[in-house]
Amino acid sequence: MLSRAYLTKGMSIIELMVGITIGLFILAGATLVVTGQLSEGRRLLTDTQIQQDLRAASDIIARDVRRAGYTAAASFNIWPKVIADGLVNPYVGMTPEGPAMTAAGDGVTSSLEYSFSSANTTGGEDNKVSAKEVSGFRYNSSDQTIEIQLGSGDWQALTDPNTVLITSFKIVISGQYLTIPCTDTCPVVGVAGCELKMNVRSVNFVIVGQSAHDPAMRRSIDTSVRLRNDMLREIKC
Repeated sequence: MLSRAYLTKGMSIIELMVGITIGLFILAGATLVVTGQLSEGRRLLTDTQIQQDLRAASDIIARDVRRAGYTAAASFNIWPKVIADGLVNPYVGMTPEGPAMTAAGDGVTSSLEYSFSSANTTGGEDNKVSAKEVSGFRYNSSDQTIEIQLGSGDWQALTDPNTVLITSFKIVISGQYLTIPCTDTCPVVGVAGCELKMNVRSVNFVIVGQSAHDPAMRRSIDTSVRLRNDMLREIKC
């Protein structure tokens, strides 16, 4: 009877503890692998979201800035006979472009304001900048957002601070004056009769943003925009 009881006994407490310990090690290793994959997945999703938000903001800014200086009466600036017929585009102004910029016409700023005509035909052009024709972008350092101007004084957030925090928004406005070739005698414009120059303008902006939940996740985007509406100016001679 004693021999049979000895042959049918179960696992000892030591064997049970060793088995449980090995199982815990295996479970811990599997947990680390799954946790690492989930963490990497979250980081990848956050990185993608930041880049998408920055790209969306950049595309909106680029499309809107390209319209700066549009006028339905642009033909009046092609071959002005007198000063009253030429250089009358009131939408060519871009702020800052004067004192805030360097003497060369280039400079760095964090805000931009401009206008473009809402008229579709020459007959509908009134050559007056109304509140609804004013647009722009600026950096709000308090909320860490980029804001868009929808009409004069109406600023709204373009980026969502709950997703991405904008840490830097730099704008560089540059221009180059080109001589307008004339097949015939160029029109005499103004009292001095100085020649006209075409100002080819471009805007470069750099946006830097970071995740609202993980400051280590930081991305930037650099975009250059060539303004479609060149500006004619009479250069002092």
